[in-house]
Amino acid sequence: RNKLQLIRVPVLVVAGTADRFAHPGAVNWGFRVMTSQDKTFLLLGREYGQLDNYSHLGLILGVHAKEEGFPRIFEWLEERTPNFDVWGKF
Repeated sequence: RNKLQLIRVPVLVVAGTADRFAHPGAVNWGFRVMTSQDKTFLLLGREYGQLDNYSHLGLILGVHAKEEGFPRIFEWLEERTPNFDVWGKF
């Protein structure tokens, strides 16, 4: 936590509204501390238009993670790496 302000590379922080391991408020605090000029906070849950309230593991293994979370992550990556086809790797 003491060195988050040293992060300068592009950062995508993903959190789930039902995460009890990494509470969204704590994750958001860490996000705000980072000083990267290119940073994005993605909170997934029903109140943000998703079908589920995502838990810690649900962000990866959830029933709808492949349709709701992964595309947003891949889009973020492809915006920053135009010659890298993320979708072709999935």
